[in-house]
Amino acid sequence: MGLDMYLEVRRTLRTYEWDDQFEKIENQFGQSLVSLAGMEILAGQENSSVSIEVNAIYWRKVNSVHQWFVDNIGGGVDECQRMYVKRKDLEDLRDLVKDTLIHRNKASVTLPTQGGFFFGSTEYDEYYWGDLEYTAKELDRVLANAKESDDFFYQASW
Repeated sequence: MGLDMYLEVRRTLRTYEWDDQFEKIENQFGQSLVSLAGMEILAGQENSSVSIEVNAIYWRKVNSVHQWFVDNIGGGVDECQRMYVKRKDLEDLRDLVKDTLIHRNKASVTLPTQGGFFFGSTEYDEYYWGDLEYTAKELDRVLANAKESDDFFYQASW
């Protein structure tokens, strides 16, 4: 048990994009995924689409980042609900994390730890800083590889 956290990315491919992307999709994901998604069946339909969701970032017991999502995306509600996250919000979180790494003496204000049932440590120790470094690196990676049209979702469970 513990705080498990997920950032998912959903990419939707529409039929008008398939001519350019279909071969890449077959090569990247394999014929079985293409068949499973039904792309051969839908390819002749004008307004069809296929969405693919992947878990882009996984955190474990990074309670400060979890609380940021709850406060800034979930309106303060923490019920393990799935939350839609705007790209700009992820950019803001990344910038806040990087700023906190630079100004470590302000961490308790900018990105405070949060207690909770199996939420992990509330200390500002090497694990806290390591989790923030991981978060910054992973958010940079996701944002660099995401398309503007991609959708992001955050969800936690414990």
